[in-house]
Amino acid sequence: MKRIFASVLVILMFLSSTVYAQVPGTEGGLSDGYEYKEYVFITGKPMLMTGALNVKSSNRRDSIRTTYRYTLTNSDNTAKLTRSYTVNTDVKENTQKHQTIETSNLDKNCRETIKADGNTYTLDDYAFSMSKVTDNKPAVDYFAGNWSGRKTYTVNKNQGRVTIDIEGKTTGYDHYWGSTETMDIGQAISYSKSATDDAKKVNWDGSLHEYLSSTNEKTLDYIANDPTWISFKGGYLLQGKNQGTARIDYDMPNVRINDDSYTVDNRNRNEDSISYAMIEPVTQQRMLIPEYRDTSGHWSEKDIGRLASLNVFAHDTMNFYPDIPMTRADYVTSVSKAVDMLPDTTDKRYNRNTRSRRNKDKEVSPFDDLKTNSIYYPTIKNAYDKGFINGLSPRRFGPDEYIDRAQAVTLLVRAAGLEGLAPNYGYTTQYADDSRIPLWAKDSIYVASKMGIIQGDSRGRINPGDSLTRAEAAALVNRYIDYLKKDFQKDYKDGIINYK
Repeated sequence: MKRIFASVLVILMFLSSTVYAQVPGTEGGLSDGYEYKEYVFITGKPMLMTGALNVKSSNRRDSIRTTYRYTLTNSDNTAKLTRSYTVNTDVKENTQKHQTIETSNLDKNCRETIKADGNTYTLDDYAFSMSKVTDNKPAVDYFAGNWSGRKTYTVNKNQGRVTIDIEGKTTGYDHYWGSTETMDIGQAISYSKSATDDAKKVNWDGSLHEYLSSTNEKTLDYIANDPTWISFKGGYLLQGKNQGTARIDYDMPNVRINDDSYTVDNRNRNEDSISYAMIEPVTQQRMLIPEYRDTSGHWSEKDIGRLASLNVFAHDTMNFYPDIPMTRADYVTSVSKAVDMLPDTTDKRYNRNTRSRRNKDKEVSPFDDLKTNSIYYPTIKNAYDKGFINGLSPRRFGPDEYIDRAQAVTLLVRAAGLEGLAPNYGYTTQYADDSRIPLWAKDSIYVASKMGIIQGDSRGRINPGDSLTRAEAAALVNRYIDYLKKDFQKDYKDGIINYK
């Protein structure tokens, strides 16, 4: 999923289009899709402006054109802001590295007018440059960007000038179970107004630092039914929870504005902090009812039920067979479903036109033991193309062979793109059977231990070569989902925003 400036998730199983609390553009405000809020400091005092933000975007092959239009007022309608500008973004994708670089600049036709405290501030010039890189891992997109800008305003046409220098950066991630974008924006304001017959000359400098975040997350909870005479005991509820938060630390002069005077005290500074949030109503969707007969009372009943409700596991049989080993094909398919990594053609593989096109193109499987007409082929081929899986050998995948613990853990860490977080060569893991861990799996097992999704048995062994049962696979994938949901958000939002 690609992100421009605001976070929008397309949910696989429900909510085909949802508005999220988000950080739209780079002006330092928040929007819940219905109302936009932004603090403006151009007068030297913090003014909360609220109103409408309209965003329109059009995509071409290698470019994106996004237009922003703002119409804002303060609470008592004594201040008004209108703003419009268009951002042109050039997009360059490196398919070999699975990375995307976006470079953005403004159209020349930028307009902004702020009327407040008897003065009119008109945008005279806006220099802006932004670049962002996205690292597209199989299950997660990570991104980071930087921008700089300078806004120059005239005061009452020719009575003065205000210059605002802006430096910003953004970091974030986006995956099926949630996304977080954080922005760190600094502004330096220089205000100069000439003397008039009715007022003295005014000069002041101020600064502010704004920390913003937008978080979108899903939760999956079991809801028990109250009646006794009902065909199912309960089911799972998938909820979408989205919010944007902002904190502004500012250092401004002490400004007093009356009907006929504008007084600035640069010695006694106004240093303070403002925080606010915008929260979307919770969205709710009931999921499929798990109906396996052989999982009742099993230690992994909850894990199996959660994934079955998401259609991660098939519902074409009444039994799950939790204690038999899971095949490599089933494991790759389950993980792909759990993190929304399915190919676009999965649901169309039996379409007549699709079959005809494949016959015409003579598609060749990357593995000799995986036929193109296999029910597993689209998902395994997609995972292979994304760099999520390798074969047991260059031309053998082993779809019907049992997956072992080392293989299963490696696929999860690789899907998140985190295998590079392991130390350099020469380290050992915490497990008693560290010497039995294959070299190709050692980095992933080390990282998975730090992620908290695996642990040793009662004797401190990881047993890397043991087959993974279907129940163990369900538990492992659930822990992986919990990590994506909770630990990512904690790292990005709490670690970056709350501890600044």
